[in-house]
Amino acid sequence: MTYTPTHHLIDERNQAQKYLKEFPEFSLLEAYTSDRKVYRDTAYLGKGVIEVKNEKAAKEIKNIVEEIYEF
Repeated sequence: MTYTPTHHLIDERNQAQKYLKEFPEFSLLEAYTSDRKVYRDTAYLGKGVIEVKNEKAAKEIKNIVEEIYEF
């Protein structure tokens, strides 16, 4: 999933996961990206989050890449 809210009271990611489980043809990754300003900023700069040293966003991207390679 991408662009999941970071606020602890917003439950959209869990709601989306429950809904998507109704479609067995889709496989969800455990890793996800959150709605972070750094993604918009780096796109504007033509860079990736790993290049601008944002630890949280970089970890999200690394987790997705690792999970895809393990698939």
